[in-house]
Amino acid sequence: MEGADSADEAITGEVVDSPEDESRLGDPVVRAKPGPPATIFGMPRMIFLMSAGISVAILIVIIINQVAPVSDEVAGVTRFPDQGRRHLVEGEVFAGYNSDPATSGPQDPIGVPPGKYGANEAPPFDFVPSDAQLLPVLEAGGLVIHYDPAILSDVQTEQLRDFLDLASTATPNIVLTANPNLDAPIVATAWAHHFTLDEIDDDFTEDLAKFVLDRDESFYQRFVLERDPETIDLRSVQLNTE
Repeated sequence: MEGADSADEAITGEVVDSPEDESRLGDPVVRAKPGPPATIFGMPRMIFLMSAGISVAILIVIIINQVAPVSDEVAGVTRFPDQGRRHLVEGEVFAGYNSDPATSGPQDPIGVPPGKYGANEAPPFDFVPSDAQLLPVLEAGGLVIHYDPAILSDVQTEQLRDFLDLASTATPNIVLTANPNLDAPIVATAWAHHFTLDEIDDDFTEDLAKFVLDRDESFYQRFVLERDPETIDLRSVQLNTE
């Protein structure tokens, strides 16, 4: 009956052959194709797809930040491959650092304590520490400021010394050392990073402060290796004068 056949189509979504259809040899039976599911894992399909897309985008950003750290965005900052933290045995000398001054690599088991170093400083600080002696400072989350005394004027050197006194109140593990072998007037180092000041102007200490001071608007937390100065404080280290 036509009424019954129509009812069957409405209920099943299928075109059903009636007895009359049998006379039409070769006519196919047409079935409705099911559509996509309305939900995925219990979530509306559109919301699930949007959430998945956002998650993929976040993952891509994380991967990019790991491959190209944000430190590369700061003018004057150079990043070097990490050469590890191996401790030198007594009498061993390492000369294969990938930066000058060194920012990572083999080092003395115990470095120098924070302070000001150079030939004109009072004993026992009247020497220029080696890379191996300074790297433990960087490993402990500290910084080292190298300066060339032949380039800086007496006034600029005194400004730098005053700056260190101020910086050490906020960043305890910090060293200032003369370094006659620099390619720039001042190079501040953190673990695997240089911050180079190629020109010294009236505001050079403000530029330096952005790198070495542990405060919200500075770059300090982006470059230091460790982030817990309460447990890694080198001020108690005794300087070996032998």
